[in-house]
Amino acid sequence: MVEYTSDFGVRTFVVTADVGGTFLGDSTDASGTITVTSIGSSICGEVTYTDGEKSLTAVFDAPIVDV
Repeated sequence: MVEYTSDFGVRTFVVTADVGGTFLGDSTDASGTITVTSIGSSICGEVTYTDGEKSLTAVFDAPIVDV
């Protein structure tokens, strides 16, 4: 879970990866977008991300739960 912070004035996200025990967490020159395509009992959308170490392009469908 990523906590919302108002520190930067916009919602932000960072991508990290553990590939075979190698942690990839550098976000230098990071860029990307998260696009929400629908909200109902789940939130659906698309994410793109790239930095100097890794890249990601994916769709997601995450259930909304009450906590």
